[in-house]
Amino acid sequence: MDQIADLNARLADVPGPTADQLGLEGVRVRRGSTGPLPGAAVLTRVCWEGAPAFPDVRAVFAGTSGAGGALVVDLHTQGLRALSHHLGLRQTWGVGPCRPGS
Repeated sequence: MDQIADLNARLADVPGPTADQLGLEGVRVRRGSTGPLPGAAVLTRVCWEGAPAFPDVRAVFAGTSGAGGALVVDLHTQGLRALSHHLGLRQTWGVGPCRPGS
């Protein structure tokens, strides 16, 4: 998944956005916590699981103070578009028209 590699390469060079900046505050955390994702959590990397033709994309956030470890959430089309836009990448995610800033 070249697009995932591009996102991670950019995240290695610049500070990651927060969950709030990506519109992910409050989403269900898959691994790392039983509570919702805090808005202040900072994205550290993106990964994928499953079949390469139709993978499940995950966002890995650093745990906030007092909540050690990584917080892993599902990253759907809207979040991927927000992340690509935030990082200045021109990637296409999902189907249908892509509106600027979405």
